[in-house]
Amino acid sequence: MTVTIAAVLWILEGGVVAFAAVTGPLISPIYNISLMLFLLGYGTAMIIAASRMMRGSERARTTVTIMGCLMLIGIWTVVLIVPALILQYLSNSRAWFHTVNARPTTSPSHRKNRREIGILFDIDALGDEAYKQKAYKILFANLEPQRLRNCSIRDGDTYATLHGTARLYCIAIRSPEPLAISYVQFVLRGRNDVGLPEGNGRFLAGAVARREPLDHAADVDNAGNLIPVPGGVIQPSLAEGTAWNVISA
Repeated sequence: MTVTIAAVLWILEGGVVAFAAVTGPLISPIYNISLMLFLLGYGTAMIIAASRMMRGSERARTTVTIMGCLMLIGIWTVVLIVPALILQYLSNSRAWFHTVNARPTTSPSHRKNRREIGILFDIDALGDEAYKQKAYKILFANLEPQRLRNCSIRDGDTYATLHGTARLYCIAIRSPEPLAISYVQFVLRGRNDVGLPEGNGRFLAGAVARREPLDHAADVDNAGNLIPVPGGVIQPSLAEGTAWNVISA
């Protein structure tokens, strides 16, 4: 959360700089066009770097730090920059960057050979309100993170749901290990939690993410920690009382 707040402050600062660049000529007739272009580029670069920092880029964190220190003039820039600098270097922020950047990388051929399984959830059975969060609670309560190391997770309503012919929410798990996919299917096949459809109707096999409009939601690192995408559905509170450790920005 501290990294996310810091990134938002940097984005606001970049927006202020870009806004000043655009409105400068309206305020002062002697406003230099070169200065306007410089400030516009500076503000845009800060926004881009902050967005990349939110995804775990330590290089982007260094970039916004340098850019911010060069702008420590004026009360408004100090109000935005100083809190951002402090927040992004707090101990939990440093731990988050370390965890995100410690995730193993895989070769293109390794990624190509990943297996997938989609778990379907009945939206009406879960209840329209917070059905996505309720679906994740079912997964966290029944699956062990150590069995799903180095997996990635995607989620979203199915095409049939978006077209009005069904009411299904899908969470897809992608893994380089076939045994991980078999484990998920074995465990959830025997469950009767409210929200899971009956029988094999609760699973999608094959290239699920290619067939359904799913968004990247999280990754499980080599230690079994769950690293969600900032601003997504997954929050640490959903995993309380389970074996899952959610590391959020």
